[in-house]
Amino acid sequence: MLTEAELEELMRAAMEDPRKDIDFLRGLLNATLHALAPLSDDHPRLRLIMFQRPDGMHFIPCFTSEWQADEARGNATRRVSMLGRLLLESTRGAMFIVNPNHESCALYPEEVEQLLATGRIGLVTCETIQKDQTVLVGPPREMPEWFVSGLRALYTKLPFVVSAHLLGTVRPDISNETIWLVSLVVEPPYEERAVHATSAALQEPWAAAAGAVDFTTVTPDRTDKLLEGAVKFYERDPSVSNTDIAPGIPSKGAPKNGLVDS
Repeated sequence: MLTEAELEELMRAAMEDPRKDIDFLRGLLNATLHALAPLSDDHPRLRLIMFQRPDGMHFIPCFTSEWQADEARGNATRRVSMLGRLLLESTRGAMFIVNPNHESCALYPEEVEQLLATGRIGLVTCETIQKDQTVLVGPPREMPEWFVSGLRALYTKLPFVVSAHLLGTVRPDISNETIWLVSLVVEPPYEERAVHATSAALQEPWAAAAGAVDFTTVTPDRTDKLLEGAVKFYERDPSVSNTDIAPGIPSKGAPKNGLVDS
């Protein structure tokens, strides 16, 4: 079991080098984490406090140190401590933010499942294409059914994904190799979660041959020009319209600071 100092050293290393993220995330499973619970609660099960981000997403805050948890708790809450694996296993379906008031990281429900099952998650990096960079984009040369069928299975569980499309991209200044570009039409504010959920799915054995894959998201009102030439391989059931039924996300009427059973 990792000490608090060892875990925070892993987090500092991950902040400096994203390739070390997985060492920190594995460390979360084997260290004591701290969450917040109501000071007085007669519910038969332990209930944890959830917070809400400015974009409306709900999450469970957890902390790598006692002082950070105590700093965040109010007069009506108390600190609860347990092994990280137990915390994540007992709150499946929830989103976590580790140390939300300081250097933090988010763990989406699909990444939590992947971490618990395999001890790893996909590495997601963001890139901004510069004006002087050339990127050729067009229809994919082939439609890899083994690849898109796995993603279809994922998106049927994510009601905020409206549709999914496949493109091929080439960057002549780097390589003539074609890289798949998965473009997702996503209801806001779930764009980031959709990308992280896709990355987690690509850690499954069926995706082993995919190699590097690029992702982009667009909102339903911006699809016309950005998806030109793309091949659609998934479309949400038209009867699904409430994006708040996604796992782990309370309805719009939920309070800003809510409770979740563990």
